[in-house]
Amino acid sequence: MRRLLCLAPLVALACGPSKEKQQARALGAAIEAMIAAPNEQKAAALAAVERAPCEGELACETKRVCVDAFTPLVRAMTIKDEVRAAMRAPGAAASADALRARVDEADALVKETAKKHDLCLAKKAVMQQKLGRD
Repeated sequence: MRRLLCLAPLVALACGPSKEKQQARALGAAIEAMIAAPNEQKAAALAAVERAPCEGELACETKRVCVDAFTPLVRAMTIKDEVRAAMRAPGAAASADALRARVDEADALVKETAKKHDLCLAKKAVMQQKLGRD
């Protein structure tokens, strides 16, 4: 009996969450951090989600959907930063139409993210329900 009690901690470790569940938890946390990140930190947060390993169809699909949802937003912010910089440059008034077109492009990308955002959240919730708990 004493031997069995000594083995209990080892059995508990061996019966811990699977690699797939551990990765799903880490991916879920990375997605939550990306969603909560201020706009100036979205690119880094998106990169963290992209780097997060996934195992299994559900986790990898969740990752793909969320990266697909937030990539346009990061591109839009880059475009808007470029427009702001161009507006400060000499001759900015001469290129006002081109700058307006870039802002319109960025706005369209933001709308694309808005359309895909809810699907990301839904996929993450399903993943966490199925894989994120023991």
